[in-house]
Amino acid sequence: MLCVASTTLEDPTKLYSSSKHSHYIPLAAPSSSVAAGAVRGEYYSSMRFRGGGAAVALVGGAAALMSSIGSTKPDPYDVVRVLIHEAPRGVQDGDRQLMDVNVTNIGRAVEAWLQLSLELQERQERAGKRVKKEAHVKQNKGMPRDVFDLDAIVSKND
Repeated sequence: MLCVASTTLEDPTKLYSSSKHSHYIPLAAPSSSVAAGAVRGEYYSSMRFRGGGAAVALVGGAAALMSSIGSTKPDPYDVVRVLIHEAPRGVQDGDRQLMDVNVTNIGRAVEAWLQLSLELQERQERAGKRVKKEAHVKQNKGMPRDVFDLDAIVSKND
């Protein structure tokens, strides 16, 4: 589920969600930003929020999604960047009208977040392999290429 968070902080560039998984995340965003939506299975729904007065962001739901994916936990800045990028545009400072979130944008935000999490997981796996390979090369530095462990070295020298 993607949910909306607003802040009553004096600094409107700090976005806050009441979700226990979230944090204060500094982000330059106009106080009139509006974004809301929920995803449950195949069903999308949008919610209405007034522009102006409080910074609004898709943060709490992103944090919940992060915790539900398991070991793949993208950086909160990346999640916010993706979701804010997909949030609706066009709400100006001082605009008080109610606005529906475009369901397509919410769907794209979820897809972008999942794509990001997969990319981060692949990056982590590649980094793990590289570290393992570097450790192996370091361990065997200066030894013949066909020698890979201490037992083999001892038996060759005997």
